[in-house]
Amino acid sequence: MRQVLVFASCVLLAGCVLAMAGCQKNAPVDTSGIDAIAKDVLTAIGNGQADKVFDVYFTPEYRKELSRPEFKAMVDAYQQKLGAFKSLKSRPGMTSTTQIEGYTDGSFGFDVKWEKATGLVVLNMSMREKWLVANIQIQSDVFDDVAGQADAAKDIPATAPAPAVEK
Repeated sequence: MRQVLVFASCVLLAGCVLAMAGCQKNAPVDTSGIDAIAKDVLTAIGNGQADKVFDVYFTPEYRKELSRPEFKAMVDAYQQKLGAFKSLKSRPGMTSTTQIEGYTDGSFGFDVKWEKATGLVVLNMSMREKWLVANIQIQSDVFDDVAGQADAAKDIPATAPAPAVEK
């Protein structure tokens, strides 16, 4: 009986060690520049500089999904309803990162104040050489209903090298 308990304890210990090794496989992710990128994107959109944002901050994949005129029309519609961007604050519990096969993706939620409303912005980002916006979701009570919000808030796809963020 004692041999069975010793064997079972060894198996359990080995399982715990292997599980912990798997949890420690991913290196820490540096997300220190995410707030600055979010602020730059929302400020540029609020100031009517959507073209600059489209070229600089969004991934190539996003820019293939949505043309420059479509992007500009979409963000202009948002700006019309929301007004100018005022401030943002990272929303607790709405930040996550995932590392799979050498790629790092993240989802970052922000409580946002605009001139005419408040709401939630979620940036889904991909780490290339720098963090790039893969899509953006904007939610606010100023949108009449869920369907209207979905129409007005099509995900903004993105992939382009983000400029260096000054601290």
